[in-house]
This record gives sequence, structure tokens and C-alpha cells, in this order.
Amino acid sequence: MSHFDIKRQELADAASAGQSLTRADFSNCQLSEFPLELLWPFRESLEFLNFGGNRLSSLPDELAQFRRLRILFFAGNAFESVPSVIGQLPQLYMLSFKGNRLRVVPDDSLPPSLTWLILTDNQLTELPPAVGRLTGLRKLMLTGNQFEAVPECIRSCRQLQLLRLSLNRIAAVPRWLLQMPQLAWLAFAGNPCFTAHDHDAVVPVLSIDALQLGEKLGEGASSTVYKATRLTDGQERALKLYRGAVTSDGNADDEIYAVSLVGGHDHLLSPEAVVRGHPSGNTGILLPLVRTAEADAAPQSSTDASPLYRVLGLPPSFDSITRDTFPAAHRAAFAAPWTLSFVLSTLAHVAEAAAHVHSRGVMHGDLYAHNVLVRDAPGAANDAILTDFGAATLVGHAIIGDDAGEATPQEPPAAACFEAMELRAFAHLVDDLLAHVARGSGDDEQSHIDALRRLHAQLLRDDALVGADASDADAARDRPQPSFAAVARTLRALQAAASPVASL
Repeated sequence: MSHFDIKRQELADAASAGQSLTRADFSNCQLSEFPLELLWPFRESLEFLNFGGNRLSSLPDELAQFRRLRILFFAGNAFESVPSVIGQLPQLYMLSFKGNRLRVVPDDSLPPSLTWLILTDNQLTELPPAVGRLTGLRKLMLTGNQFEAVPECIRSCRQLQLLRLSLNRIAAVPRWLLQMPQLAWLAFAGNPCFTAHDHDAVVPVLSIDALQLGEKLGEGASSTVYKATRLTDGQERALKLYRGAVTSDGNADDEIYAVSLVGGHDHLLSPEAVVRGHPSGNTGILLPLVRTAEADAAPQSSTDASPLYRVLGLPPSFDSITRDTFPAAHRAAFAAPWTLSFVLSTLAHVAEAAAHVHSRGVMHGDLYAHNVLVRDAPGAANDAILTDFGAATLVGHAIIGDDAGEATPQEPPAAACFEAMELRAFAHLVDDLLAHVARGSGDDEQSHIDALRRLHAQLLRDDALVGADASDADAARDRPQPSFAAVARTLRALQAAASPVASL
């Protein structure tokens, strides 16, 4: 039986039994028509539908009767326009048309309930005014389209926190984008507005012939990681070999260039070489081989004396949307509780790494706990490593446009605006770790926690939480944003002296 035949039988049995289904997955069933008859018995209960990897190009008007739908996936189909019937789904909050042939998004096709919209890898040149009416939109994915300017309607999305605009044709960054109040995660690589750069690549190029490839260690959306032995010294490394695929964040070439510009740092997974000459024609990056708990299943690992690292957090869920998740089981797997000392050192290491990244004219773009590895060894000095430059953008010479969209020379504050945006992501990391710190006792510890909360508020420009009076609120708002370097110094001082965070 085909995959579709199995699904058809499952739904027929459920309908015969009078069951109420909330989810249905028809991905990769080679469908060219929406199976309305099969799904109709569940129109009052279905909340999740996945039709990824089919050949659909239209939807029936009757879909409007599925009024409880919350999540719809149509990635990898043949749509040229978002069907207007989707705009009639009152509870829909997540919609994906990644990898279709979209040229048009009709103004009536987007319900105002949308929070997460994925339009990656299409042929769009503009967005409808309706996007500006999505007042709860927090995540918008537009990588790999044909926009020549950032759509003006995005300006009204005041709750937007994550925006992906890589691999378009955008000539200038509008000033209003730098002032979006909630925007914390931005990917913008592969556009004409980010071309020139002050820094030279600091990572050498190495031939694949200098390596002996070993076992596959893992696989992601755009790359595969192998164990590799460098023939000159016999030491094992990790080779991240890219496949050239377009992801929601960008493509391999931009990540490789960003990594080669950033170079090494104690708290980055520092590249040793850019690797070329693989028979596939694909390029790779040679990295230190880090022993992680998630991949530590091989029998020989039990005698491995190298430090063990764990991923600090897990990626956002359908419910958390833009914020990482920290399930109790994940935290319990660590060898020791997340003490305040652990939290402070982890934050300091990440801030130092981010300061180095920005000093090289690069914005990480995906500063999240799920991209941080921390050493998991009770009694040993903590160590945190910032990883994954898939969403990195070279912001050193961004072309900034005025509100009319015309390009103007970059003014000095623009670089600080990009750093302030990433500091907002760092503030969310502070908030996440504070929510899960193992609480001890004593006034000193509480003063540290209060200091971190003030730091969090300062990075978000939340003057009420910082403690500004009404009389000096304007002055507080006019205060320049701190840099990652200043934040790192503050965290180190807090570690050492157990003193409240001074004003930044």
C-alpha cells in the first residue's frame, strides 16, 4: 500500500468509529488535489494539517468550514498564489508555503490571527497591506524571494521578533527596520545592501585530500557533519559539509564567508579551515571535534577523557514560537543544577563571543540557547561555546536607506543598531536562564538575581523595570544601548564582586 492509501484507511477507520481527530499528515503523498472527502468528517476538530511535499496548486472553498485549524503546512507544493480561503480560518496562527512558486499573496488570504508566517523560497516581489494588519505576527520568513526592498507593510508589525530576509535583491536597509521595537533575530545575508567589508578572511583554505573522512556525526537542513582526521597530525576534527540548499536562514556560501571573517575565539566553535575539493563540489568547514552528550552514544565514548558538552536549550516549539524551550527532562540530564554561578559564567562567555563577532562586522542572527554548548562537568570550570552561523549577516558596511527607500551612506549609529537588536536576543537568553536558575538562599544571591533582572530590563529598554522615575524616563530612553563588550564586563564584575549591575 502507498503512503496515501495507508492514510486514507486510517481516516476511514476513524470516521467509522466516530473518532474526533485533531491532526492529519498527508506529506509526500503525491497529491494533486486536496482530499476534502476524507477530511470532511473531521472539519470540526482538526487543528493541524501537513500537506508538505505534494503537487497541490489550489484549495477548495469548503476549507473555510475547518474553523478550528491552527497550523497549516503546504511546503514543497506548486502554489502560485496563497488561496484566499485561508483568510477565512479564524484560529490559524501558523502557515507555511515554503518552496512553492508563489508570485502573489492576495490581501484577503492572511487571517489576522497569524503569528508565524513562512514564505521562504518563492518568487515574491511584494507583500499585501494585510501583513501590516497582523498585529500579533512574531515570526516572518521571507528568505529566497525577489524583494528589491523590505516590504513597507512589515513596519506595522510591532510584535515582530524574528525576521528572515536573506537571499533577496534588497538594495538598502530602511531605517525603520532598525527601530522595530521587538525585533531580536534578523537574517539578511545575500542581499546587495550587505556587500563591502572591512575585514579579510582569517581562516585558511584546505584541500579535502588533506583529510580522511570517517563516520557521519549528524545532519541538518543544509549540511552533513562527518568525523575527519587531518593527515598531517592525526588529530580528529569535525567536517561540516554543505549541500548548497536554501534554508529559512540563508545559504551555505554566506555562512562560510561569515565564519571565515569571524575567525577564532575561546567561546566560539572556531573554524580551522575552509575545505574545498570534495567530489560533490560542495564546500565544508573544518571544526574542532566537540564531544556532546546528544551524540555520545558510541561505546568508546565512555573512556573518552575530552570534556563533555550539552546543548543549553532546545529550539522553539509551535507554542513558544520565537523562544527556546527548556523541558524539565532536558535540564535534569545535566550533571549539576543550573546554579547562579553557572548562569553568570554562561552569559559572560556568550557575551564575550558575541562581542568578538560584532567586532568583525558580523551579526550572528540566531543567538539562542539551542546554539550554545556548555560544559557538563560538576566541579570543573564552566565553558560555553556559541555555535551555528547559518543566519549570520555581514553588517559592517550596510547600505542604509531613508524612509523613502533611497540609499544613503551608513551613519555610525547603524552598526550600534544591529548590535542593539542582537542584544535584545541576548536579553531573552538572560530571561530564559533566570527562569530556571537553581535558587539558593541569602541576600547576596538575591542581589545577583535582581542585578541580572535589571540588566535584562536595560537591554530591552524597559525603563519601568530598570527603576527609572517618570521625571527621568526620557533621559533613560535616550541612553545609548550598551555593547556586548560592556555587558560582558558587567557580568564578569558581577561574578567577581557580587555587586548589583551598575547603569550601563
